[in-house]
This record gives sequence, structure tokens and C-alpha cells, in this order.
Amino acid sequence: AFAAPVKGKAVVTSVKGTVTANGKAVKANDVLEAGTTIDAGSASQADLFLGDNGPTVRVYEDSSVSIDELTKDTAGPEKVVTTKLGVKSGRVGGYVKKTSDSSKYEVKAPTVTAAIRGTKYIVFSNGMVVVTEGSVLVTRTLTGQTTTYTVTAGQKFDPIAGVVIELTPAESAVFGSVVP
Repeated sequence: AFAAPVKGKAVVTSVKGTVTANGKAVKANDVLEAGTTIDAGSASQADLFLGDNGPTVRVYEDSSVSIDELTKDTAGPEKVVTTKLGVKSGRVGGYVKKTSDSSKYEVKAPTVTAAIRGTKYIVFSNGMVVVTEGSVLVTRTLTGQTTTYTVTAGQKFDPIAGVVIELTPAESAVFGSVVP
């Protein structure tokens, strides 16, 4: 017998300032599901615990992030988790533990998709991707052209120039301290 994937959930672990989910105020311990858009206002942020689908995500100030899919399938020989987030504005960061090769963790911005595995990352809505631990495969589509880049610890993808560059010491200090 085949079991269908089980829906995952995001539990809000902390809220600073004004944060809403689908327009309603969010507080610690609220449970969010796929189909939810989280908006954090000025000087605000929310931390989420995704369990098998993460474990942790931070929605930064002045950001709008959608939870597009959270599922887990334990029917096969290995657990397969699928996590899909969308960055509509601002930025989202997180820590992703290593998962099975069949699992998928993606963060989409308007021009890039970041495929993440066992990594600490920040994805900006403008397409910049910062990696402080592990590596991320970034796919950029621009004027019909699709290009893939590998961004590893201590690097960022610059969406304007279309290049991967080393973080400056100042950027490393700032980004290293803000990823949950």
C-alpha cells in the first residue's frame, strides 16, 4: 500500500514587532501551513520551526514570504521531505539539516530558485543568495536564459552581475550572526 505524503507545519517560535500570516496577527506557538503568506513589518521578524521540513526559518523585517509546500513521505526506504518557500519581498533565512537525496528544499524569488541541502542560507527577493554554511544550487532565469550556479559557505550570488563572489569579512560577520 502506498501512503500519501503527510502535510508538514510551521510552528512560530518567536515574533518581534508586527508580523501577520494571511493578514492575521501572529504570535508564538501559532501553527502555519502551506498556503500561508507571512508578512513582517518594519523592525519585525518571525522565527519558524518546520520540524522535518527545516528545521528553522527566519522571516526578516520588511519581508513577505509564502509557505508554498511542506510535506513528508515516510512510505519508502528513506524519509522524503519537500519544502518550498517563496520570497515576495525582503529576505528569508534558515538552517536546513541534511535530508535524503530524494528530498527537496527550494526557496523561490522572482528571478532565482535556490535548491538548499544541509545549509545555512539567506535568499533575498532581488535574487541575491548568501550561504554561511554548506552549499546552495542557484538557478537564475533571465530573458529566457537559465543558468545554474553553486554558492558555497562564505559566498554570495550576485544577481545583477550573475556571478558568485566571496563575502567580505564585514558581510560574513553580519550574515553569520543573523541566520537562525
